[in-house]
Amino acid sequence: MAKKDIAISGHTANQKALQKALKRLQKQNAPQRNRNSLATLALTGLAGLVAAGSIKIVDHAHDQQYDMANEAREAKLANSLKMDQILLNNRTTMKEHERWMQQFQTGIARREAESKKQHAERERTFQEALSINKRL
Repeated sequence: MAKKDIAISGHTANQKALQKALKRLQKQNAPQRNRNSLATLALTGLAGLVAAGSIKIVDHAHDQQYDMANEAREAKLANSLKMDQILLNNRTTMKEHERWMQQFQTGIARREAESKKQHAERERTFQEALSINKRL
């Protein structure tokens, strides 16, 4: 069974008396008759204190499980953020790659256009030379 502590906040006399009674009850070294009366005292005031929100029962095993669950959630969040960063970097890399490919294709298209222009220029020059040669 998990160890449980009882914590009571507040300053009223009833709460302090209940807190002392609960501490004595937890020690379990009081005679049986006293333990029974302390338990009765504790149970009569317990419902009101719980309703008022001034009593808290802490289960250490539950706290450990809660902490482990929080750590797992934090690790999952960290991994998720890391994956988001990797995906963002990959998208950035892909955008850079696409931009580079576009520049490369633009360069190829420009060189092809220049090559066609030069070829047309050479063809025109050749045709002019042919026509001049025919006239001679």
